[in-house]
Amino acid sequence: MTSETVQDVIAVVFSVIILGFVLVFFVMWTPTALQDTRGGVAGLTAAELKTTHPNWTENDCVLIAAGKIVLGMTQTMVQASWGPPSDINRSVGPWGVHEQWVYGDFPYSQYLYFENGVLSSWQE
Repeated sequence: MTSETVQDVIAVVFSVIILGFVLVFFVMWTPTALQDTRGGVAGLTAAELKTTHPNWTENDCVLIAAGKIVLGMTQTMVQASWGPPSDINRSVGPWGVHEQWVYGDFPYSQYLYFENGVLSSWQE
C-alpha cells in the first residue's frame, strides 16, 4: 500500500467518524419533547393523571408523568409536568397574549413560549 492510499483511507475513516458525531449530535439536539430533570412534579402516574384530567390524551398523561413537554400543551399541562416557573414575562396586544416562562437560574435557564395559553416553542 502506498502512502497516498493510506492517507486516503485515513481521510475516509476520519470523515465517517466526524459524520457519525454530527448525526448523533443532530438527533440528540433536535427535540420533539423536552424533559425536565425533576420528572413529573405531580408525582402521579399516567393513569392517575388521566383520571383527574379526563380531557387529556393518554399520550399527554404519559409525557407529563415522565416530566416531558411537547408543543401544543396547555399551561396547565406544562405546570403538571414541570411545576411552576421561576418567572413569567407577559406581552398583551391585539395579536393575543404571549408569555415567556423561565425555568431555572441563569445561565442554565430554559425558556418556554406560550401563545394564548398553548406552548408554541422553547429555548434551551
